[in-house]
Amino acid sequence: MGKPTHFGYTFSDVEELIGARGNQARRILKLNDLIPELQELISEGKLGTTAGEQLAHLTEDDTMFYYSFLGG
Repeated sequence: MGKPTHFGYTFSDVEELIGARGNQARRILKLNDLIPELQELISEGKLGTTAGEQLAHLTEDDTMFYYSFLGG
């Protein structure tokens, strides 16, 4: 059993819940660090998950700057 993460789930629990393993699961979970506006664009299929994951490594200010170029 792994170390608990947010809400008492382990990373293994999360992998099973989202149907992804290892790095793929980490990339998907990283999307939670995005500003809500970009999360919504991903949900709508207007922004890819790979681009979203890369943007999630930026500061919130830098992310908002990028979002403004998308018409936000």
